[in-house]
Order: sequence, then structure tokens, then C-alpha cells
Amino acid sequence: MFKDNFEKICIQKNVAPTAVCKKIGLSAAAYSKWTGESIPRKTTLIKIANELGVTIEELLEEKKLAEKGNRLQGVDLLTDSQVKIVQALINSLIEQNSNI
Repeated sequence: MFKDNFEKICIQKNVAPTAVCKKIGLSAAAYSKWTGESIPRKTTLIKIANELGVTIEELLEEKKLAEKGNRLQGVDLLTDSQVKIVQALINSLIEQNSNI
């Protein structure tokens, strides 16, 4: 629940979850220990929510996170390099279509 929402919000904000953790003073190891059922301490939730510009409720929502503005709706998770590849492919297709 929390970890899935956190990762989806990070995708929407185009930031790596580990980068958010590092910025608020958590280690990558702390992030990797979170499971689908675990929830960080309230102080950590507040820091994450502030860093991402969302509410704690959005981080803890049990239902599927609303994909507001997420162009990657339906995609579980992409690495930064995968996102760059997809963006390059889209740009290439746009260029090809504009030359027709």
C-alpha cells in the first residue's frame, strides 16, 4: 500500500524513490526494507509527503492511487533508463511524423 503509492507518486514527479529518501536523510537500505505492508514512522511520512508535495493520506491510500497526470498509467514501474528510452522513442516517432 504505502510503498506502491510512494513509488507511483515518484514516477508522477519524475524522481527516483531512492533520491527522495536520500534527500530526507534516509538510506537506500531503509527504502529497500519497506514491504507492501510496512509503513514508515509518522515523522518520516511527513518528510516524504512534504518532499513530494502530497498529503500523508495520498501516501497511505488503500485503493489504487489516482493516476493524476501520469502519462505512464497502467505501467507498474520503470527505471530511469527505461523512461529515457521510451521518451527517445516517442520523440523519434514525433520527428518522423512531422517529416511526412
